[in-house]
Formats: sequence, C-alpha cells, structure tokens
Amino acid sequence: MRKKSFETFKERSNLEFHAKERFGDTPMYDAAMEIGKRLTSGFSDENLGDKDYVKGMLEMILAIAPHKTIVDKLKQLADEGNRNALGVMATLFGDARIAEIASLGQVVEERIRAIGTLEDAIKRGPEVDEMELQLLLQNAPWLIAPRWTVLQANRTLDTFRKMFEVWYKEKNKKTVATVAVKDGLRRPDFIMLSIEKRIEIVEIKKLEHKLKSDEFERLYGYIESVCEYLAQNKRYSESFSGVRATLICDDINLKGAIKRSFESLIKDGDLRHMTWKDLLLTTKQEHQVFLDAKDATFKESHAIT
Repeated sequence: MRKKSFETFKERSNLEFHAKERFGDTPMYDAAMEIGKRLTSGFSDENLGDKDYVKGMLEMILAIAPHKTIVDKLKQLADEGNRNALGVMATLFGDARIAEIASLGQVVEERIRAIGTLEDAIKRGPEVDEMELQLLLQNAPWLIAPRWTVLQANRTLDTFRKMFEVWYKEKNKKTVATVAVKDGLRRPDFIMLSIEKRIEIVEIKKLEHKLKSDEFERLYGYIESVCEYLAQNKRYSESFSGVRATLICDDINLKGAIKRSFESLIKDGDLRHMTWKDLLLTTKQEHQVFLDAKDATFKESHAIT
C-alpha cells in the first residue's frame, strides 16, 4: 500500500518531471525522489485525490531536496573526520549554491504566478471585485515594490492596526477597517502595511475608476489620522518612523485646491500614485530582470558542478 501510494503521488504530481526540470541529473534529483517516497508512502486516497494537497506536497518536496543533500554532506564530513574534508567541503559549497538557486526559483515561480493573477484581473476590467485586488496586494505587496515582502508583517503591526481602529472609532464615531480578510463581511477602507519601518497606507480603486474629490479627502483624512495616532503613541516610534500612502487608481478627477493638495502630497513624497497598468508593467519589468539573473546563475552553477 505504501509503494502504491507513492507511485500514485508520482503520477498525479509529475514529481519525476518537475525534479528533473529543476535539478537535472544531480544528487538533488535523487534527494527529491527519496523525500517524496518517505513523505507520501501511506497517503490516503482522499489526500491523493486533493489536487491542492498534492501540489503543496510537491512544492515542499522540491524545496527540501537541496537542503537534504547539504545535511548528508555534513554527516559525511563528521563520519570521515579530516580524511576527505577538502573534497566534501568543495561539494558542500556547490550543493549550498544550488540549494540557494532552487529556493530562488521557488520564490520566482510564486511571484510570476501572482503577476499572472494580476494581469488576468486587469484584462477582466471593472467587473473584478475590489476585495479580490485588495487580498492580492496584501498577500503580495512586492507587486507594488519588489522589496516589499509579507515577512515584514509582524505582531507590532497587528497590534498597531487593532489599536488604531479602536482609537479611530472613538474619535470619529465610525469604524475603519485596515486589513483584507478572505470571506470577510466588509471591505477594508485601506490596507495597512509595515514597510521599511514605516506605516504604508495602500488605497486601491476598481479598474478604470476616476478618483473623485470626496474620495481623496477621505484618503487624506486617513493619512492625517494615522500620523496623529502615531504621534500620540510614542511607544511605536522604534518600529514605525513615519507614514506614507500609495494610491492605485486609473484616473484622477480633481480640480482647484483639492488637486493642488493632491499634487503637493506627491511632491513631498507622502503619496505615490500608480495606475493598474503602471503597476503591472513595473512589476513585470522588475521581475524579468530577476528571472534573467536566475537563468544565468543556473547555467553558471551547472557549469561549475
């Protein structure tokens, strides 16, 4: 039964193809097959029939495989003492480099997948639910700027969000939501992120939307409110040094003093405006360079090994 479940997993996940494509004829390929056998032997029919489960297991196996070879080399070094240390270490550094590249490849795949989701959404146009876009950017903030990652989210930010929402309600007698929740009952008013020790307010509008005066005034109010709350609560100063806003909206329909206020925020660096097409083009250009560098590094590593 264990052998059968592994064979079924190999067939449904196409493990051999993906391992060969990523690692070629290297010890990493053998490690992937061994890990796959250990992890999936005895899988139930229910698990093997779940496409998402199988896909997730495949990705985990491919991520672990390079690191297993490094652990094996370290064990070999410990077992052999100094007799073959130089040769083992040389191989170890080569494996570590490939492990790093493999991890990079996984990150790239995830990012390209998210870019594809964004591109499909833009093609669909105004019919796309705003919540869908908010969740996408909240979970993949690097779509806005490549250096932004979800790893920058932390407990301090979660606490800041919750306490700010309570403070805002007490002060303005109305609620504000600062985080998108899948299957949530209400859309967030804006997304609050922590970027480079700064509170980032991300305000998005539906595709092809024109920003109106009342919408800008509301955004301006959010910026002022977060600044005021941060100024009143100095204990957050070590974690957050300031506030900035990013507005993603396809068109601007502002006039007079309100337009000048909008332009002043941009000039001072307190507000950044991007259209959805600008966002897609920028992130595709940034990650094309990333992909090219990855491909070049793969060729170099294979030449070395």
